[in-house]
Amino acid sequence: MNSLTSKNNTGFTLLETLVAIAILTVALGAAFGVAQKSLKTSNLAKTQTVAVYLASEGLELVRNVRDNVALYNNANSTQINWLQPFIDKCGGAIDACVYDIDPGSTGLNVTNTGVLSDAAAIKTNNSPDCDATNGCHLKIVGVTADQPTYYTSGSKGSGYSLYSRKIRITSNEVLNNGVEEKEAIVTVTVTWLDQTFALTESFHNWQQISAN
Repeated sequence: MNSLTSKNNTGFTLLETLVAIAILTVALGAAFGVAQKSLKTSNLAKTQTVAVYLASEGLELVRNVRDNVALYNNANSTQINWLQPFIDKCGGAIDACVYDIDPGSTGLNVTNTGVLSDAAAIKTNNSPDCDATNGCHLKIVGVTADQPTYYTSGSKGSGYSLYSRKIRITSNEVLNNGVEEKEAIVTVTVTWLDQTFALTESFHNWQQISAN
């Protein structure tokens, strides 16, 4: 009797072990699933954060060019259009192109001839690795050890990123007859993988406003 009881207890203990292993396997599988989903969500949040930064940067770069034109006009008797660098780059029709601006360029100042000191600082959909749909492909650049990395439009290769950026400027400016609107709508769109993020801001020719 004692021997039979001992055998029954041994069998029941083995069954408990198998059930425990099965429960542990299910629990670990669920934990791994949650961890994988959390990692995916974290990566998504990271890419979205970078996209927001790149879109905001695009607006700031347009503002930088506009303000540099204002500085030029304040210092020179010959005035140029407040969006002249973009007009020149697109061949006269500002809304016919999409743009990107190199944030690492030191050539965003307007020279005494009324043009950017680095004409290549502004890219259009006609530039290499740029198109009218997604704008300019971006790559990561770090020039020196003490200079932080940044994104700039450029050819595919080392440092090439997931992101493309396009800047579209819509204005009702009438050129060549001295009449120009004081407002332009600037939309910066960043595209990566299957996602898109855009920021839109109204820019004003504040120099002309202050003169009125």
